[in-house]
Amino acid sequence: MKHFVAGLVSFALPLSVLAQPTPAPAPAAPAAKSAPAPGTKVPAGAKAAAGSKTAPGAKAPAAASTKAPAKGVADKAAKAEEAPPKIEGMEIARGAKGFLGLQVTGGNFKLSFYDGKKKPMAPDVVRATLRWSPKYQPGPEFYVLGPGDGKSLTVAKNVRPPYQFKLFVSMFVEGVEEPTESFVVDFTQ
Repeated sequence: MKHFVAGLVSFALPLSVLAQPTPAPAPAAPAAKSAPAPGTKVPAGAKAAAGSKTAPGAKAPAAASTKAPAKGVADKAAKAEEAPPKIEGMEIARGAKGFLGLQVTGGNFKLSFYDGKKKPMAPDVVRATLRWSPKYQPGPEFYVLGPGDGKSLTVAKNVRPPYQFKLFVSMFVEGVEEPTESFVVDFTQ
């Protein structure tokens, strides 16, 4: 047994370990061809052979067909990617009757009507009342909205900012004194 001293540590190895020849390294795998350096000229035949996995001179397999999908499939995909319709202003859900869109446009309130799929529709009420307590005066404001452009109810009175208040909305049908629907919303715009 021989003793080796490496630094401050001593190792004892049997002579049989020291006498064994070191194994030869494994043969290296064949090197993959790399792309030529930029600016070097490569013959045209070599370019085709280097970019393909087939032997030089052999025909490459035919590319897969890239036909456009059938028209019906494309239409369904386009409809699926379409964004849902946007309701103008503050969205108020009405249950089975659809939605309302409440906004201040040009200083005036505008109450728009939408069906369940959020498509514009004609109002199913003849008037709506809006009541709120503004910050610029001690008492409440009260507006009556009437028919507008056929898809909304509007009022010609200007609404002064700031547009941040609790708003009481009541909607009426023709010939009925009591409101058919009422909402209380925290209006901001």
